Amino acid sequence: MGKMELHAHTPVNFTIDEDSHRTGVAPNEGMPGKYISQRQSEIGNNSIFTPLSYMSNYISVSSPLFTKDLKKRIRIENEDLLKRYYSSKKSISHAMYRHGSIASDSETSNVLNERSRSYVWMNKFLDDSRYLATLFEPDATPEVHLSSEEEGEWEKRQALRTHAASPYFKHFQRLLAVDLREPDVLKKHNLWIPMIKRGWRNTFSIDQEEEDSLYDGKVSPLFIDGNEYMTKDYDLYKGSTSIPSIFSEYRLPALVHHCAVELNGKVYILGGLMACHKHDDEAPSLRDFVVDGIKNLPPPLLSSVVNNPCMINNGRLYVMSAYSNSLRRPEVSGQIPPPLLCMKGSKLTERHIFFYGGFEIRTETNIGENGVFHLRKRAYMNNTGYILDTMTFNFTRVELTAVPYKLVSYPTLAARFGHVQLSISNNGNNTHNNSNGSYFNHQRHHENDENGDGSPASGFESTSSEANSPAVSVGSTPARLNNALHNSGVHSILIFGGYKQTGDDDYEALNDLWKIDVPVLVKGKRGYYKFGSTANATILPRSSPRDPWPSPRAFPADCVTNVRDNATKPDLLERLQENFFIDKSTFPAQDKSRPLFKSLPHARSEPDRSKILTRTKESGTSSTSSTTGSTNASTNPLLKQCLTSSSSHSAPTKPLQPRSKTQPNFEHKVLIMHGGSNKTDVCRDMWWYDIETETWSQITTHGKHEASKMIPIGVGLVGHSLVCVGGMAVFVGGLLQEDVDFLYHGVDYEDMRIPPQLAIGSDFINLFDLATQCLLGHTVIGDETNAYLRDDLEARLGVILSCGFTVIQFNGDILLFGGVVSRRFETSGLNLRGAVLKCVLPSMKLAI
Repeated sequence: MGKMELHAHTPVNFTIDEDSHRTGVAPNEGMPGKYISQRQSEIGNNSIFTPLSYMSNYISVSSPLFTKDLKKRIRIENEDLLKRYYSSKKSISHAMYRHGSIASDSETSNVLNERSRSYVWMNKFLDDSRYLATLFEPDATPEVHLSSEEEGEWEKRQALRTHAASPYFKHFQRLLAVDLREPDVLKKHNLWIPMIKRGWRNTFSIDQEEEDSLYDGKVSPLFIDGNEYMTKDYDLYKGSTSIPSIFSEYRLPALVHHCAVELNGKVYILGGLMACHKHDDEAPSLRDFVVDGIKNLPPPLLSSVVNNPCMINNGRLYVMSAYSNSLRRPEVSGQIPPPLLCMKGSKLTERHIFFYGGFEIRTETNIGENGVFHLRKRAYMNNTGYILDTMTFNFTRVELTAVPYKLVSYPTLAARFGHVQLSISNNGNNTHNNSNGSYFNHQRHHENDENGDGSPASGFESTSSEANSPAVSVGSTPARLNNALHNSGVHSILIFGGYKQTGDDDYEALNDLWKIDVPVLVKGKRGYYKFGSTANATILPRSSPRDPWPSPRAFPADCVTNVRDNATKPDLLERLQENFFIDKSTFPAQDKSRPLFKSLPHARSEPDRSKILTRTKESGTSSTSSTTGSTNASTNPLLKQCLTSSSSHSAPTKPLQPRSKTQPNFEHKVLIMHGGSNKTDVCRDMWWYDIETETWSQITTHGKHEASKMIPIGVGLVGHSLVCVGGMAVFVGGLLQEDVDFLYHGVDYEDMRIPPQLAIGSDFINLFDLATQCLLGHTVIGDETNAYLRDDLEARLGVILSCGFTVIQFNGDILLFGGVVSRRFETSGLNLRGAVLKCVLPSMKLAI
């Protein structure tokens, strides 16, 4: 295949049909994903939906030119496939109307057969052969029939494609020069190029510039204006926010409420909902579908998304390499979990991932005489854990058993979704005062704090947690202690909060804290572990009612960071100066000989060691400069504790000894949790959980006031994500209280604040300094009870909101997968984010 022939056969359509001409769509059905559909679905039992449109998407370089007739045919095919997909859904028996585990209560043969039938039609939606055939079949020549009106547009797109994709085709021609035994291998090198809908380009920037921007003329914007997502002070160069291309045989579907976990440079994406159409002009008509959807969905779950017939369950696993941007869709085996929404995953070992929680949407289909599909959707909670072997892609199901505590003989670990889940290492060197090798010391005997409870706002309290707690002592069985060495390399899982199902369509927020330990039966080479079929779940209660504890909530943002990276530097210098000495008895005897040639480099005289200032073991401590009076000591909640603990561990001057388990641990891991909501009441507080002492502390966030001072502020967000970059806490996306009032109660933005004001947290990316807990990049006005941003509201009308996505932090980059987006202050519909968003933030705080 020649170069020109390859270019001529595969023109690419870089644009999305914004007109969204769909056949058979009634003119008064509403806009796709309109907020008004959300309110109607919350009020009425039945609702008619329209397909969600795309904000960003991927298109293959090898995609042929699709005419309007071909797109119309694809649209009709998708509608037929969607009806066949829902036709495979059978009636739900009354015996299955319960709220227990999917695995233990619902894994019947009928359910498995139904899933297998629905997967057949789901794979039809995922078929990308029509977008790849022409490039990877040299002998096939696509037949494209163009009208006179389309010829000019085709030539423009062909010319654009020739110049934009020429480097890729040079790379691909080198692959064709190799004699391949399996030609299908070439499909893995297919390039998917991102694109953004024209109406979403440079419309929500903080600073609207009148002059033409470099990005306005880009049809395929690999780099976009970072001011659209963050404050301009942290967009160091035009390209901080980008949309990467992907090499894959498969197109990455637009996912919502899925789970993504990064392990060894690969991102594993599982569960959630995906759109049944790949492009707006291929969306099927939904006029023949009437939905009795899941009611009382809490934020950030939107009925216009969760109950939408065009959003189907994602039953496939996707693996994306964060290094090469290559995407795989491996075949999985074993005890495969059902397609779950709002599931969480955490690292279990260097080879295994632990998944827990979430719920499955079951659909009951009844077809009326007029051909209308009546869909009845219900949520089924999952209280079973699943372990994925990332080397063999084999799933193992794990049942969780709650360990008795105090006077509760048969505790229950409630099935939940929207919870916090993190993994903590079980290596003994990760914490001090731990003699059994477990990360948590279940037999702690700390001394009581002389100051009592302390102030939660000033930092972590120095009060110890409970001593000889019955709940902890039960979990510390001799078998658990003896297996500590056998379980080395296996992480424990912490779970907090979330929603549990209390009725057919009602949910209750939780604030309980659990620790899950998965037993290891066999340990082999190359990270192989054989885990037990059951795992113990131990509750970690508060030691006393006076101890601070977060309120019930779900869908908060959380992140684990090491707070002793900078806080312990003064501590290290102080201990070094106090304990360092030179033992003169270990020096060899001085050589009395003199060199003949003193000018030679090796013959230069060395300083007299007898004049070196030395300190013996009896010399005592020397005076040191004060470090506790620094600015960070009063602002960082943990710096004061670190310095206090170092002074308590300091002893009479003695030689430095190797750090033992009784000495301070300079890797102080802390869980940072922010926001969340209890149904429609959005939380505005931030909590830090000290993993070493197992204590909660409430942290006050501040804003830089226009009067050159900092005032306490509250940032209420739900459904957002949190990552820590260079001493900064980065909040990504989420819904404000104003968004929740608008989406779930129909309160207009204009009626919320008089005069109109911009709420704190309105940016897509919000940055806080971890040392001062101060909002970066903005100035606030007002008082502590009513603070808001000093930004010009007229210039920020295009600011967006986003939810239902997942965020992965890897190698200094922030990767965002899936979700829905919408403009916050404009009555626009929900749009799908089909392309990956990559954001690069500076590795240090800026003086702004």
